[in-house]
Amino acid sequence: WSSWWQSQVDNPPKMQFVLAFDGVDSHQRFHGLRKVELDMPRIDPSYLRQRVALSYLRALGVPAECANSGRLFINGTLYGLYTNLEIE
Repeated sequence: WSSWWQSQVDNPPKMQFVLAFDGVDSHQRFHGLRKVELDMPRIDPSYLRQRVALSYLRALGVPAECANSGRLFINGTLYGLYTNLEIE
């Protein structure tokens, strides 16, 4: 299934997001990052597998993204829990 289709079978549907800070000015950054990805890991209800795997890769010396959990609020209302991934 595509991630779009999976978002439609969620109840209620929950989208993933990429926040780009360099859309207007290609040199613009937010705390050094061009983009932040809010990933909704549908096959991992614990939201931990991706974070643990990336941490393990970094511990081995392999370059890997940093990840943490994040809550997304839209207009003051909680939209959902996400895995927050850095994109340099």
